[in-house]
Parts: sequence; structure tokens; C-alpha cells
Amino acid sequence: SRRDSDTTTNVLLATRNAFADDADDASAAAVLALVGEQSDIDELANMLSTAQPAWRTAVGQSMLHRGIDAPLLARAEDPVLYPLALEAVSRGPGLDALQRTLALKPLPQHVQRWQTQVLKNAAEVEQDEFLAVDDLLSTHDVFTAAQRASVLGAAFGQSDLPEADRLAIARRLAPLVLESGDPRAVVALLEQLPADSLDAELDGLRFDAAIRGRMWDEAQLMRPEATDWVAVYERLTDPQPEAAELVKA
Repeated sequence: SRRDSDTTTNVLLATRNAFADDADDASAAAVLALVGEQSDIDELANMLSTAQPAWRTAVGQSMLHRGIDAPLLARAEDPVLYPLALEAVSRGPGLDALQRTLALKPLPQHVQRWQTQVLKNAAEVEQDEFLAVDDLLSTHDVFTAAQRASVLGAAFGQSDLPEADRLAIARRLAPLVLESGDPRAVVALLEQLPADSLDAELDGLRFDAAIRGRMWDEAQLMRPEATDWVAVYERLTDPQPEAAELVKA
């Protein structure tokens, strides 16, 4: 309405006047970032590189609130603005948000914040995208086997996951769980799958995990033949000599 339009105009003029009186006032600048037009945003963006940290944070938060991301992304190398740029790129579900977040390389002081946000985005993708998520995480050495297993494990545990997808995730998940040092969890994981769905690779992995976890009775039921125990002894001699000696005994 005409009255609403007049009110908006008056608020904008008052905010501009307050900013003109004291451009260093973070509160006035933040309000202008919320209600200003493009010319105001351009002026504020030019100051983002030189103003005091509290000013940059206040104005950046207002821009983020309005979805004005470009000035923040252009200054993502600023330690003050990086967290806001990270929040901007990570908004939204799916692989796109995850890929944007991964691409925004963290400053040293923000590595932990970046990792946390990446894993949060990774957990929010669609069911059929979890293997693609792990493909992305696997290209960054900073993410451990345990962290990757946590993301895949959440997907594996979804009750409505199709069996074919559960099997595919298990094939990726089980070696990661074993690498993270929890062989008993690998056995428990694979026993959640139908027995006839375990191919030779997964069945062998389950047997190896049972041995590494010193689940001797379970391992004996899986592979009663002596040749299988000899083979696993040879595989364990270097990485787990103590376990290998127990197998030998």
C-alpha cells in the first residue's frame, strides 16, 4: 500500500542518515545492510575489507540474512568473514551444498569449523547419494576412516533403505570400520545382512574381522577349514602379530 511504501522509504532514509553521520557505527551499518538498496550494499561491501572486525561481522551477518552472499564469498580469505561465507555456501540440502562447502577451503583457524559443516552437509543428502558423498570425502585426507564410517553408518541404519543400497553401503562401510579399529563392529554390521547376500569378498571380510576381534567361536563357525585359518594367519603376521600367534595356537 501507499502507506507501507512511504514507511519503507522513511526507514531507508533514516537509516542512510544514521550511517552518514557515523559510518563506523556497526549497528547503523548492519541495519543499512538489512534495508538498503543495491547502491547501499555496494558501498558497504567496499568497506568490508577495511572496517573493524565487529563492523565486518555485523554487516556480514545482515548480508547473510538477506541472502546477499557474493560480498562474503569474495572475502572468504578474511578470518572474520570466513564463518559467514561458510554458512552461505552450506545452505541447502544435497550434494550441491556439500560440494560448495568442500570447495571453500578453510583458513587454519577454521579447519575444525569447516570439517564440522562438511560432515553436517554430508549427513543431509538423499539416500541414494551416500556413496557419492563418501567418494567426495575420500578425496580429502583430513577426513578419517571413522568420520567416513559415521556418515555411511547413519545411512546403513535407515529402516527404509532398499536392500540393494544397504548392501552397497556395507561393502564400502565395513572396510572403513575395520580400518578405524573396531573389528567386532564389522562382524555385527555384516550379520545384519541376509546371509545369502554376502559374496566371497564380504564373507572373507567378516571372517578376517572375527579373527582380528578374537571372536574365535564365531570365526570357527564361519570357516571351519584349517586352510582358511592358515591364510588369515599369514595375513595377520605383520599387521597384528599377537593376533596371528593366537590363530596359530
